[in-house]
Amino acid sequence: MAQTVLTPLPVRVRGIRVLVFHYQCSTNTYNIIEESIALNVAFVFKTRTKRTKQRLSNLNLQIRLLHRKARNQNNDHWNHYHPWSPA
Repeated sequence: MAQTVLTPLPVRVRGIRVLVFHYQCSTNTYNIIEESIALNVAFVFKTRTKRTKQRLSNLNLQIRLLHRKARNQNNDHWNHYHPWSPA
């Protein structure tokens, strides 16, 4: 699967509007926390471009596909790991 076209940014970014995506294992969902910094940050992306909405749609589709693939493989480890998690 191709990687997302969104560019990861450092968490400590000033003067740029960012979206913070936070993955919750308990509900298996991604929450969008806009213009804020959470303790459990999954990934941060720049939102200045005009194509942001389309890119977010593509990202959501990729996340759903990854979840489906993980469920199909019956991967127990998936509940404790996701590829965008900080080390």
